[in-house]
Amino acid sequence: SERFDLVKKITKNSQNNFLFFYCPSKIVFLYKKYFKNEINGLDFSDVSFHPMERQSLINVIEQSKVIIDINHSSQVGLTMRTIEMIGAKKKIITTNIEVVNYDFYRPENILVFTNSTSLDDINRFIKTPYNELCDNIYKKYSIESWIKQLIIL
Repeated sequence: SERFDLVKKITKNSQNNFLFFYCPSKIVFLYKKYFKNEINGLDFSDVSFHPMERQSLINVIEQSKVIIDINHSSQVGLTMRTIEMIGAKKKIITTNIEVVNYDFYRPENILVFTNSTSLDDINRFIKTPYNELCDNIYKKYSIESWIKQLIIL
């Protein structure tokens, strides 16, 4: 619901944006648009009701400088997108304030978007180069490490 409005705010003055809005159900989209008035400005034709194919998604991530991550308001913890972008070595703009409590957090790599974040803050963040993390952090958040921890637990 509020995700579309946040994406509009974040990308307001940006150029060369690739935006992909996915909704798993046409009925849910129509309900939210016409009965709840939650996604004004988003047309039916702007939404995909089929997830992006894996290779297309990989291509988009590879070509992107920054990925936007808007977590659900009732979500606890990190989104999978956050972990994936660490592995992909991509900058992230996220609404998840909890990300600052993790060892991979670097303000030049992750911008926490709040109501006080300005377009200048976003532009400055986008222009700042990605700061590589140490190998131990990349390994810690790898699928291999996750599986090992799961088996040990």
